[in-house]
Amino acid sequence: MATRANRRTAVFAAMICAAFSGLVWGLWPGPWGCDGSFDQTKFTLDGAAKVTNPAYHVRESGDYSMTSCRASVGVLDKVRKVRFRLQPLGYDARKSWLYDTAEFELRLDGSIVSPRLEETYLSSIISNPATFRETSTKTVLAILEAQPAPKYDMVVGFKRGIPWNRYADFVKDNTFDGKLNAADVVFFSPFEAEPEGDGLLRRKASPVGWDWSPEIRRLMGQPGDLEGNQLEEFRYWVSRLDQDADPLLRRVGLGLDDLRQRASQGLVYGYIDVASGKNQKRMLHSPLIAWVRIVNVDARRQ
Repeated sequence: MATRANRRTAVFAAMICAAFSGLVWGLWPGPWGCDGSFDQTKFTLDGAAKVTNPAYHVRESGDYSMTSCRASVGVLDKVRKVRFRLQPLGYDARKSWLYDTAEFELRLDGSIVSPRLEETYLSSIISNPATFRETSTKTVLAILEAQPAPKYDMVVGFKRGIPWNRYADFVKDNTFDGKLNAADVVFFSPFEAEPEGDGLLRRKASPVGWDWSPEIRRLMGQPGDLEGNQLEEFRYWVSRLDQDADPLLRRVGLGLDDLRQRASQGLVYGYIDVASGKNQKRMLHSPLIAWVRIVNVDARRQ
């Protein structure tokens, strides 16, 4: 009798331990953390998605609460998914199948699987310097003179990095409304491919870009349409990254020291301009410009 009772007690105890272990495992947020009052991991990856995918509008949810964090972690596998919405820029904006939701997958072993995004016409241009030489500025100017009415989306590359104030004056002087919101994406690093192997070969590498971010502006206490500027937003994002963010950034091809340097310098190497041809013609005569490429034409926007 005692033996049976002991067995029942042991089985019951094992069941209690298993249930408790399951409860503890279920409540554990995994290796990526969901504690404190602000989801630093998601904040870091949301900005990284914008910086590394300048050929897309990246729309993050902007919810950095712990409740949202815990909801993004798998109960059993503890895989965490940080999702964001994508909208391609340029000619590919017409391709509805490229409008999608992408995600970073943060795994239990500490690894990160970055989203594989489709290459677009714009991404192939900004990640490969050889394409800059395919079309001369004079050729683009001739197109605008022949058809000045449509609105053009145009990648503008400067001969060197210029200070933000000079860039802001340049944009305002060459747009019909004199506002910065004519610039869609701003690039804070040079357009160049990275060396590979012996240094003779080159691989594609997008420059550091920043699109407008309503989520960042809300965190800055600046809600509304296109208030502030992209440099302020980029600097704010970088300023909230502590040293612990560096290993996370390196997993997606970025480095905290480099981002801090870019934010501190505030040099602009190019941008995506959206305006009518008649307003862009004058811009193309500027000595600041090294190259331009038209990436979209819309005759309906006049």
